[in-house]
Amino acid sequence: MNQYILLIFLTLITFIIPLETINISNYDYPHPNKEEENEYTISVINTGDFHGYFFAKEHKDIRTHESYNQGGAELLSTYINILKEEWKEKIMWLDAGDISSGGLEGRLSEGQIFIDFFNYHNLTAMTLGNHEFNYNREYIHQLMRTSKFDFLIGNIYNKTAGKKLFLPNQKISNIYQIGEVKIGVIGLTTVKIYHQHHYDFPELEFYDYRDIILEESSKLKNLGANAIILLGHFGLKCYNNLKLYEDKEKLKLRKKSDIQCPCENYENLKSVLESLPEGTIDAFIGGHLHMNTHHWINNIACSTTNGSNYFNVLYFKFDKNKQNNKINYILKDIQIEGPIPICSKIYDKALHCNLIENLKEINYTLGKLTYFTFHNQLIKSDISIIKRNNHWHDLIIESKKTIGYNYFLQKRNFKQESNLLNLIVDILKNYSKADFSILNANNIRKNLQPGVINYLNLYQLSPFDNLLCTFEMTGEEIIKMFGDLANDKMVYMVSGLKTYYTKSDNKFVKLLIYDNDITKCKEIDMNKNYIIATYDYLIDGNMEFQKVFKWYKRRKVKCSKLGTEIIYEAIKKIKYIGKDKYINKTNPRINWID
Repeated sequence: MNQYILLIFLTLITFIIPLETINISNYDYPHPNKEEENEYTISVINTGDFHGYFFAKEHKDIRTHESYNQGGAELLSTYINILKEEWKEKIMWLDAGDISSGGLEGRLSEGQIFIDFFNYHNLTAMTLGNHEFNYNREYIHQLMRTSKFDFLIGNIYNKTAGKKLFLPNQKISNIYQIGEVKIGVIGLTTVKIYHQHHYDFPELEFYDYRDIILEESSKLKNLGANAIILLGHFGLKCYNNLKLYEDKEKLKLRKKSDIQCPCENYENLKSVLESLPEGTIDAFIGGHLHMNTHHWINNIACSTTNGSNYFNVLYFKFDKNKQNNKINYILKDIQIEGPIPICSKIYDKALHCNLIENLKEINYTLGKLTYFTFHNQLIKSDISIIKRNNHWHDLIIESKKTIGYNYFLQKRNFKQESNLLNLIVDILKNYSKADFSILNANNIRKNLQPGVINYLNLYQLSPFDNLLCTFEMTGEEIIKMFGDLANDKMVYMVSGLKTYYTKSDNKFVKLLIYDNDITKCKEIDMNKNYIIATYDYLIDGNMEFQKVFKWYKRRKVKCSKLGTEIIYEAIKKIKYIGKDKYINKTNPRINWID
C-alpha cells in the first residue's frame, strides 16, 4: 500500500510548479527555431555508466539535511522528452556502456530494466562496457537479444569462433539517417577488459583502436556519412587546476574556441585521437572514467560524462549547399551542452547536486538547494517510468529495511587501511575460518554513508556477485604473491597479516602474521601451508592476480556464499559500526617505511 500512496503523492506534486526556481540553461542554446537559412542542426544525447542505478539515488544536504534525488531514469526521461519535443526527427541518442554493476535493480532485472528504458525512448546505439563482462556470456547475450537498437563493438575478436561479429545485434559501425543527414557511428570498448576478465572470457581478444577507426571511417564515408562519431567505452582525464575544474563542472554551451583543460593520455586515447588524419572522425563520445569532459583534440569534439549523474548534448551544425539539384550537407561546427545535472534539485551556486560528504573537501560555494528549469521546462520526475517498473521499485523498497546503524562516514581507501575495509576483511576471515583474508580495495565501490544500514547500501558497496573463496599457499608463496600485488595505485587490505611497503615507490617489503591480537605478531613460516580467503574474481586470475598465476597453480580452492550475503548477516548481528573500531592506530595492519 505504501508504494501506491508514494506514487499518488509524486504524481500530484508533478503538477505543482515550485514558487522558486532557477534556469540552469541561461545561455543561447541551439534550437531548431534558431537555425539560419541554409543551416541544418541535429542534436546527439551522450549518456553512459549507469552502473545498475535505474532509480534515483537519495541524498541529503550535509548542512541542512534537506533531501533530494540524483540520477535515475525517471529524471533523465524528463530531459529526453524535452529534447525530443524540440528536435523531433533531428535527434539521436548514444550510450557509452556500463549499465551493469552498482544498483541492485540493475542486477535483479539482469540489466533488462535499462534495455526496456532504452527501447522505450528509442536509443540509437550503445557499446559494451567492461562491467557488462562481470557476469556470464548469457547475461550479455540476453541484453543484446532484447534490444531494439544496435550494439556497436568493433575491437573484440572471438578466437574460438574465428570472427569479430559473434554477438546478437552486434555491429562494428553503422550509418543512421537523422533528419536530412547521415551520421556514421563506430563502436569500440576498453582494452582493459582483457586485464580485468581474461580468465572469465579466455576466447576473447581485445584490439587497440586506431586501425579499426581508420578502416570503419573510410567505409562510412563511402556510404555517404555527413559526419562520423566514435562511440567508445573509454574516456579522457582533462583538468589540472581548480579553476578549470570548476568551469568544466558547470553547465554551459561549450565551443571549440573555449580554453581547453590539458588531458592525460589514458589508455593511449589522446595519442590515438591526435594521430588520426583530420576528418577521420568528427566527434568522440565516451565514458568509463566517470569524468565530465567537453574538449576538442585534433579538431575532434570529445564528450564524456560522470556516470548516471550527468549527460551531455552535442549539436552538429551543417551548411546546406545546393549543387546540380542536389543538397550537400557540410559539417561546419559542433557545440557541446554540458555537463547537464540529473537532479530533482540543484545547489544554485554550484549548479550540481553531487553528494557532499565533507565540506572541508570542497573549495567553492554550494548555495542552497532549489528546483530548476532546463530549456525553460521544469525538471521533475517522469512518474510513468516508475509505474512501468513497479515490480523492481517494490523490491528496492523492500531492500531498505533497517538492520543496523552507522553514525560516521565509512570511507574506502586505496593506500591506507580504513575502518570499513578492515571490518569487511575481518568478516570474510571469520566466516571462512581462514588463516588470513585479503581484498582489493576496488572490490568496494563506494563509501558507506552515515545513517541506517540495509541490504541495499551493503549491496552497493560491492555489487559484483562475488563469491567468498579460500585457497592454499605456503608462507614463501604468500611473500612472493604480495610482491606481485604491490603497485603505485593501491595496496591489498588484509586480516591476520601486517604488511610493510616503501613510502617512495610502494614496493612490498615484508609481512608478519597474527591470530586475533595484532600486538602479538610473528614471522610467517615459509614452508607451512596457509589458507587465504578472498573473492572469486581475484582467485580466478583477474587484475593483479594475473601476475601471480604465471607461477602459482591454485590449490584446494573452495567457494561458498556471496560476499554481500555474508557481510549482511554479520552486520545484522553487529548492529552498529563504530568510527574507528576496526583500526588499531598504534599497530596498523598496513605500514609504510623509508
